[in-house]
Amino acid sequence: MAGILVPLEQRPEYMAAPVGNFITAPAMPDAGPLQLNELVEPQDIHELADVIRFDKETQMALINKRFPHAVEEAMWLQAGEVALPTLNSYFRATDGERRANRLFPQMASCAEAIEATGSYAALSWSNDPKTFHRPSIQGEKRLHFQLTARNDELLELPDITTTNGELSFVDRRRLSEEFSFVAKTVLTEIVDHEQLPFELTDIHPGILSLKIGDWSDLKEPTTIAEVADFISFIEERYDEIAAALGTEDEGGLIIPKERTNFEQVIAQVSGLDTDQAGVLMLANFIRHTAQWTKAGALDRAVDFVAAKDGLGDDRRENILTTLTPSKGLTYSGNFSRWKGDVYLNMRICKFSDLGGAGCAIIEGIPVRIKKGRVPMNRAQLEKRRDFLRLV
Repeated sequence: MAGILVPLEQRPEYMAAPVGNFITAPAMPDAGPLQLNELVEPQDIHELADVIRFDKETQMALINKRFPHAVEEAMWLQAGEVALPTLNSYFRATDGERRANRLFPQMASCAEAIEATGSYAALSWSNDPKTFHRPSIQGEKRLHFQLTARNDELLELPDITTTNGELSFVDRRRLSEEFSFVAKTVLTEIVDHEQLPFELTDIHPGILSLKIGDWSDLKEPTTIAEVADFISFIEERYDEIAAALGTEDEGGLIIPKERTNFEQVIAQVSGLDTDQAGVLMLANFIRHTAQWTKAGALDRAVDFVAAKDGLGDDRRENILTTLTPSKGLTYSGNFSRWKGDVYLNMRICKFSDLGGAGCAIIEGIPVRIKKGRVPMNRAQLEKRRDFLRLV
């Protein structure tokens, strides 16, 4: 897993994929130091935020975060008595459709208002309900959406845009990992394009992008239901393929069945041919990660990456995260514009610890957001207050 988990044939495309590294986001002045290397417990996150208001109809709390991903950012956190960690658990719960049909129009209207000011709007969330053994892209195991408005930051994009090949191993795994590239290829081949209600568009090699149309489309119950159905489709395919290949342990590794022919099993379960690119790429990925069940393999890999990237002992936890897979289906979702239209962008992960706001999709490019490095100044605080009045 310390190598590049993409077959040689696809490696040039993967390494040439564009990424943005990085945009900074200031913290609230009273936020205190952000412990970047700590696994934050859910209760800690509540302590790092202030509740602006709670909507009984949607069971969502509007949060003023102390460590936002942008000066202009708002977060809606599912705050009912029962924790609902994923979009579909929220949508499929009792009264879930009614709540979603109230929540999405609210958020879409806010995105429209952002664009009316000339800023770039993005609405993101993360899905990683089962990962507790390592830092997760979803530290708070409740569904939460983050709406950001960016303006001046977009001017930085040309200067920070680079490629996967120019990143260190750790940064590449966090921002644009191999599994995102593999999963996109597999799902693009599996999906029935004629039956899909959205146009599947090739925007970035590591992002599965579906054309929604405009923010107004997210106000329609039909669109919301179709998004939920598509996510259910991905969840079901992941579970079917993982179960056919072997057993997923508590550490997120697939423990293969004896003498498993990965290509044959994947093809049989997915309905693809054994020589299709997605089948070959996924089989290659599983074959290499399966080796990590051997004793001492992980420690040797950490040592290898530390030496390769020139990292000291203080970065071993970061390295370990990028070598330890998440458990179950992990993805970040993002609604944002590309070439005039609003898209749903899905970044499916196994190693990244950056969620939908920490790895923002801006104009079709995954961009890392580093937060909490400096406090907001007075002008930024006023700008943030005005923004939160907007939502």
